[in-house]
Amino acid sequence: MSVFLLCERALSLIRAKRLDPALTAMVEALNYQGLINANAQEEAVTCVRHFAPVRDSLFALYPWVFARRSAALSAGGAVAGWRYAYALPNDCVKVHTVIQGRGTAPEYERLGSTIATDASGVTVRYTAVITDANAWAAEFRDCFAARLAHEIAFAAIGQVEAASGALQLFQFLLSEAYRTGAIDGGASMDNGVASAAGKQGTGHETGHSGDRYPPFQSTFQSTR
Repeated sequence: MSVFLLCERALSLIRAKRLDPALTAMVEALNYQGLINANAQEEAVTCVRHFAPVRDSLFALYPWVFARRSAALSAGGAVAGWRYAYALPNDCVKVHTVIQGRGTAPEYERLGSTIATDASGVTVRYTAVITDANAWAAEFRDCFAARLAHEIAFAAIGQVEAASGALQLFQFLLSEAYRTGAIDGGASMDNGVASAAGKQGTGHETGHSGDRYPPFQSTFQSTR
């Protein structure tokens, strides 16, 4: 399903005005500044403004099976306190586990887009951000449309009730995605640090593997 149609679907959930087909190219390109410069339809501007943040947060917050990836990492130097530094894949939005050899889980720290560890030859298991909406699983599309509807409801039609209704729909669809296995209900998340006794983290995204995924939290905004 295209970006334009996903935006149309979100707008339909809150009974907002449909998008102007003349804006299809700019909406598909998520060209927010172009829409602003053209003084384009408010619904189009609002959808495009929220599209990528909603998409990225959904990938980061929940372990979608269709977005699960694994990659062998190449060391690119050292970081203070660690022997090796590995660049994470460009599409990595959430690290699940770091593995050495046949399954050993080494001590490591995540520093932004880098994994620092004393282990050589590591593999990362992670969730990727998939920007091609046509490649999304049906369950992800359903959840995305409902959450986008929630985020844009007040700006699009000025109704808090519509935002609440879209949120309830999102929560139901999310539970269905867990029930059907589209989301891995047994997965754990990495908050930045998996540390062993004696190794101190630097304070960058402190946490450890094994934490459960958080519940949905709205980023609802009433401004354009």
